[in-house]
Amino acid sequence: MEHLRVYYDFPFPKGKGREHGLFRNYFKYDPEELQKAVAPIFRHHPLRLTPLNVARKLHLKAVKRLSGMPYILYLEKQPIDLMHLLGTFAYKSTVPWVSEIESVDQYAGSFDFNPYEPSFVSALRTLLENRFFRHLIVNCRVVAKSFSAIGIQSDKITILYPAISPGTKKTHVNRKSKPIKLLFNFGTHPLFFFKGGREITEAFSRLRTDYNIRLTIIGKDSIDKIKPFLTPGAEYLGFVSKEELYSYLYPESDIFVHPTHMDAFPYSVLEAMSFGLPVITTSHYALPEVILDRVNGIIYDDIETVWYDRNYIGRPNYRSWMDNDAVTYVSDEYRTQVDRLTSALRALIEDSELREECSANNYQTVLKGTLSISARNSRLLEIYNDTARM
Repeated sequence: MEHLRVYYDFPFPKGKGREHGLFRNYFKYDPEELQKAVAPIFRHHPLRLTPLNVARKLHLKAVKRLSGMPYILYLEKQPIDLMHLLGTFAYKSTVPWVSEIESVDQYAGSFDFNPYEPSFVSALRTLLENRFFRHLIVNCRVVAKSFSAIGIQSDKITILYPAISPGTKKTHVNRKSKPIKLLFNFGTHPLFFFKGGREITEAFSRLRTDYNIRLTIIGKDSIDKIKPFLTPGAEYLGFVSKEELYSYLYPESDIFVHPTHMDAFPYSVLEAMSFGLPVITTSHYALPEVILDRVNGIIYDDIETVWYDRNYIGRPNYRSWMDNDAVTYVSDEYRTQVDRLTSALRALIEDSELREECSANNYQTVLKGTLSISARNSRLLEIYNDTARM
């Protein structure tokens, strides 16, 4: 282990994407959390911040700008044993490498985002046959199934769940004198409707006269868009910093509500779990892999899929849907979703013991279970050691 030198495609600065050739890296971790998630190898990272390595980074930028030299060719001149790339790949590398993605669509960028395109499938098969490409790391079982659906079967496809550090464990007590606080975080894109904003605000409106509850909504969207759906007891804070989330919003909340119709592996759910919050969510994409009904939250059926097809591959026009944030419901789907969410909320609001049980299970999953830093790093070490042995 002391001699294993890994280049991790670290998204500096502060999690922003970088262009590598035609491909952009999309990854959920911020730099601090990412360092923890690669802790076993990060001490030996060949590009850690020293004066020499800062000079190397500046040199790399200059080389790319002046000559268009791919960064992979530059890395091959560095003393590394393997490369861990995020959302991209190295066709001509002679250094062993792995690539980590969260959906098939990430790889289909140069094929007009159509993973069913025969040229894409053929290119991917050729890529997987490359002996220097050792592991295709996917973040959940759903992505592995997506590859199978387009005809890609390979023992190089490896499931590695994301990880997060534990926060402060929430204690759920039966406190009739204090309101039960619901938290809805729809994230950094203006997707209030796609994340289930209409459903949670209507469900809250139904329940607020029966229970002492409050709803806090956070996310990056227009107040004019959301204000018509707010009723007394519900507030929209807009976009908040991670420090605010971690210092008081997660610790002071009681239930995390995520009635989404559009997600892959939502990091906000992991964050909520790390603070021991029970999670109410839909059976969308990877969520059934982490939220088990009445074990660590409540999960209910999503509407007929509109964002992904039945193979969990993005539909061709999903980008226009994202721009418009318009969910199309069929028949009585909307009413059914609100009924399901209302029922789930009622169950957790009334049962403090169930909230505490779900809380404990979520916290343990992050502390020592499948979503823990230690579990991810243990599996990551196996992948790296296998990659370096060739």
